[in-house]
Amino acid sequence: MSYSFSMSAPTKEDAIRQIEEKFAGVVESQPSHAADKEAAVTAAQALVGIVSDPPESSEILVAMHGSLSWNFVPEMITAASVSIVISLRAKTT
Repeated sequence: MSYSFSMSAPTKEDAIRQIEEKFAGVVESQPSHAADKEAAVTAAQALVGIVSDPPESSEILVAMHGSLSWNFVPEMITAASVSIVISLRAKTT
C-alpha cells in the first residue's frame, strides 16, 4: 500500500498539526500504515524543525510519499519507505 499527500502551512506548528491529521487520514483509509505512522510522522516533524521559520511572505510546503510491502503467507511486512520534502516557498494566496 502506498500514500502521497502535500500541503502548505503558515507556521511550523500548523505544519506539524497538518502532518499528523493527514497521516491519520492515511491510516483511516489504509490501516496497514499504522505500522509506519510513528516513524514517518516523527521524521517529518524533525525535518520541519530544521527549516527556518517562514517570514510573513512565505509558507511551509510539505510533501510526503511512502509505501509498505508485505507477504501474506507468512504475514509480514517486507519493505517500508518514506520520502519527505519540507521547504519554504512564497505564499501562493
